[in-house]
Amino acid sequence: MKKIRQYVIENFENVGREFPDIARDIHYGVEEKKNIYGEITPEESKELLDEGITILPIPDVEKIEN
Repeated sequence: MKKIRQYVIENFENVGREFPDIARDIHYGVEEKKNIYGEITPEESKELLDEGITILPIPDVEKIEN
């Protein structure tokens, strides 16, 4: 998971809390396709999935406690 997260950080654009809106804009062709990552709530995640927008949650394993 650490390697995947590092790859995303190095190769995707961090859009922060704007993730749901930008993901929608990309999905519906309002914005050009690009690789993004950011922050999203569980509710926002469900809404995107319900709309047919594919997302892949990647946890920050550095912050997870054992």
